[in-house]
Amino acid sequence: QNATCTITNDDQAAHLIIIKEVINDNGGTKTAGDFSGTISGVTVSGGNTWTGTVTPGVDKTLTSVGAYNVTENADAEYDTTYSVDCTGTIALGETKTCTVTNNDKAPHLIVIKHVVNNNGGTSVASGFTMSINGVTATGGNSFAGVEAPGVNKTLTTVGAYNVTETGPTGYAASYSTDCTGTIVLGETKTCTITNDDVQPQLIVIKHVINDNSGTKTASDFTMSVTGSSPSPASFSGVEAPGTTVAVNAGSYSVSEGPVVGYEQVSASADCSGAIAIGETKTCTITNDDIA
Repeated sequence: QNATCTITNDDQAAHLIIIKEVINDNGGTKTAGDFSGTISGVTVSGGNTWTGTVTPGVDKTLTSVGAYNVTENADAEYDTTYSVDCTGTIALGETKTCTVTNNDKAPHLIVIKHVVNNNGGTSVASGFTMSINGVTATGGNSFAGVEAPGVNKTLTTVGAYNVTETGPTGYAASYSTDCTGTIVLGETKTCTITNDDVQPQLIVIKHVINDNSGTKTASDFTMSVTGSSPSPASFSGVEAPGTTVAVNAGSYSVSEGPVVGYEQVSASADCSGAIAIGETKTCTITNDDIA
């Protein structure tokens, strides 16, 4: 009697499991299925592309073995890290697991506070409090102003935002373009808020009374202003609304030259004293012709 025995051996397919993990701790909203990639170096049953799948991942059956590499299509809003088995060599019957992790990139908002003191102001950047509104910043949304390079705030949410400030009076504020807008993952924007001390103004009015046949007018009187850089410092008198004199913050006084036949009968309280940035004061000096 004859008997035939046939033993068949089939090569065991290698398996590559790909797990997609997504970390959204900075305002990101994407999920595993929003990411995809490619397996290179080996042949995969059903195609060499993959779509992100959370644990337990997607099990890809390989129809060839050897050196391989798993890559992901880049996303500008997320950082990508790969586990050890995302690159290497795979043999028959072997199973390897590649974990691709994406972490949403934190946006950054740089806030610069610049102070210009060219009219007697004395405040510095730290005298102003800056506030970021609309989004959340690491370490708090309010902080003291800092000159360039400013304060680099890491944001943990994204979307519409604006930057505001509080601080000393007497300053005019101007805002750069990126102090208001929308910020997305991975983006860096710079907001510069500039505060310039407002030039104080002194209004000088010369009033003349002619009730005893006098003929002089305001322009016959010469007015003088002393203080910090008054401009003009000397000028002919003008009836209301008077002459506007730019002067730096600090002490000042207003006086006038004598005119024969006239006496100064009054000078208002603001004809001497101190003036602050952004302030306007009015000095009125009245002369009456002497009988």
